[in-house]
Amino acid sequence: MLRPPQTTKRCSGTRLEALEWAKDFLGMVQDIKVPKPFQRSTKEVSVDRDWVSVKPDPSIPALPLKDLPGKKLHYYFDEVTRHAYRDESGEILYYRLRLRRRKGINAIV
Repeated sequence: MLRPPQTTKRCSGTRLEALEWAKDFLGMVQDIKVPKPFQRSTKEVSVDRDWVSVKPDPSIPALPLKDLPGKKLHYYFDEVTRHAYRDESGEILYYRLRLRRRKGINAIV
């Protein structure tokens, strides 16, 4: 186990002894085996260059809460407001919904 120079028995903590300890350690670094989980991966990571941002179509009105695909939010929440976030040119980026739990507790999605 590797210990800092101040905690080893052979080093009393002087600067010169600490430097000697460091040189000895650096000399044996090549012999230390790094466990596999800590080794760098050698395989290349592919970058997806065909990624396309999915923005709401401004010509199509936003879906009601009950019609959102795969969501059952309308069972638990009532939609209070829907705010469209737009970029500098006025295009819709996304919608932010303010929902009210049917028990009276607010949540923002």
